[in-house]
Amino acid sequence: MRSSLLAQCLMITASLVGRVLKRDSMTAVVNFFNNTGTNWLNSYALHDFMASLLSKPDATSDYSATAAGYFTNGVYQVYKYYYQNMTGYRVGTAPSTDLKLEAYATVGNDGYARVLVGVRIEEGTWQLQLNDLSALGLRTSGALNLHTWGFPVKNADVHYGEVDAPTDLG
Repeated sequence: MRSSLLAQCLMITASLVGRVLKRDSMTAVVNFFNNTGTNWLNSYALHDFMASLLSKPDATSDYSATAAGYFTNGVYQVYKYYYQNMTGYRVGTAPSTDLKLEAYATVGNDGYARVLVGVRIEEGTWQLQLNDLSALGLRTSGALNLHTWGFPVKNADVHYGEVDAPTDLG
């Protein structure tokens, strides 16, 4: 497996960002990088949504604290992905020059690099550059095998929209 690299990159193309990330949707990767550890909810919502990890139908500003029907959202799915897949040791990353794209990368004992990428709510195209791949036993030139996953919200216009699992984007 060391002869190929599986870089699992999330939400790095403008077309995907435009479809998935909407203002105030608090979708997966954006929230992961910009609001990790913070919770701006108040009153019942602070606890009702388990610190923004869950949501439920009609979760608007006049929602009912006693309503049921909870489901996981993108924030929960990113944390789950991080816990299950970002194994190995952390390697250095740097944001894009416009500071709109950030990444977290690990190299596992299996010889794979995994890169969790988030972009701010913005349309555009960003480049992801992987350096020193020869340290993983890879050739210094040639093609990489790239596999991408995304965390699209079922209804992208819904705050805290439902996200059941990462979507395999190939």
